[in-house]
Amino acid sequence: MLAFAGWADAPARPPLTLRYSERLAPPSAPGAPFEAGVEPAAGEAPPPRTKLRRKLTLEASLASWSGTRRNDDADFVAVPRVGVDASATLPAGFGTALVADAAREQASSERDSRTQASLREAWLGWKQGASSARLGWQIVNWGRTDVLNPTDNVSARDYTRLVDRDGDQKLGLPMLVVQQRLATTTSVQALWQPLFRASRVPLPAQSGARYVDSHPNASPGSVGLRIESNGELLSGSLSYFRGPAKLPNLALATASIAAGVLPLDHPHTEVIGADAEILLGAWVFRGESAWTRVRGSGRDPIANRESALDTVIGLERAFGSASIFLQAEWKHIPSWIDPAALATLLQPLALANASFNDELHRDRGQVGTGFALNTSDLRWSLSFDAAWAPAGGNWALRPRLRFRLDDRLLLFAGGDWFRGPQIGVYGRLRSSSALFAGVASSWGLDAALPRSHRD
Repeated sequence: MLAFAGWADAPARPPLTLRYSERLAPPSAPGAPFEAGVEPAAGEAPPPRTKLRRKLTLEASLASWSGTRRNDDADFVAVPRVGVDASATLPAGFGTALVADAAREQASSERDSRTQASLREAWLGWKQGASSARLGWQIVNWGRTDVLNPTDNVSARDYTRLVDRDGDQKLGLPMLVVQQRLATTTSVQALWQPLFRASRVPLPAQSGARYVDSHPNASPGSVGLRIESNGELLSGSLSYFRGPAKLPNLALATASIAAGVLPLDHPHTEVIGADAEILLGAWVFRGESAWTRVRGSGRDPIANRESALDTVIGLERAFGSASIFLQAEWKHIPSWIDPAALATLLQPLALANASFNDELHRDRGQVGTGFALNTSDLRWSLSFDAAWAPAGGNWALRPRLRFRLDDRLLLFAGGDWFRGPQIGVYGRLRSSSALFAGVASSWGLDAALPRSHRD
């Protein structure tokens, strides 16, 4: 039987995504709405006719990392990366966008090197008045909290990408998204994902075994529905998502282990979520909660993932160009099965499954805090975030620094430092601790089309 000693470094769900400032000349957010006709509010004059526009941004960066995020032995990685971000408005309310990049992670060992190309978005959209629709590869963001988003389960992520901003780990999926504004501040969004795209997580090497990821059948796909209301002081939403889990589950079985196979699957899930944001002067309160029902929960502690309630609350305070925040998370597993209560022969397998799925405790809590500072001229951006999980004394530190030399050149540096017991929520990520530094440059074109091309 395999010893499973390496499972201390194999998270199946993401670690606490600590907030850090991305306000220093950030790139256009994937999925930014294209320009189109906007329905005026009651009593307002119609807006001027929107011009058709085209935008093209080419980006290039070169960074040095002290390790990878793939649980290997690499101790130095050079990462040249090129990317494109293009969008255009078209006649009759249509628009399109493309976001993609490619990188070479060159490690000191060729075995630990890789070339990776990522198509993040490529869609065609339409908008008229209060209605809009998009079809294609898209990134859809749900939730409001800064540290952890339990309702943000629409898009996939690649947690092994060597990027300094967590948002750049997100990957789009082919989907149809339809949105309708019901009132001035209320809208409803529905989506359908006919094809599946799994999130990628670090997997520890196991001698004599290989991972086999069984992706679910694409039909009938995944569906989601979100009702959102945005007011001046109070905003919130209710959401529902049904489909295969993006994060893999370690579906262990004695027969597969004997054959040298470590199966990964993506169980069917249903997620009911709610979030809210309250503005009180310089204070911002955010909260988010999601009940995730997993098919097969409570039956097999070796092969199944468990249903769970995940709740996050946070408070942020602004001080001019600086801000501080404090956030707490509580995760509860009603049908939890204690791995230590199983037969001795099964305990190593149950612990491996529980560590992989962050299910070592029926109730688990953690807190996060940090600050961000942006100079008024947007040249400097500094942040420092920390997280602590009391169970076992797990903690994480993540500093970030960005400095813009001019309109086209940006310097960035930072690090991720994880510590704690080997099977802890952060201790298992110790091999992902790394320092990095790099330089990025961008060239852009943003202009209205000639009058002859306007509708």
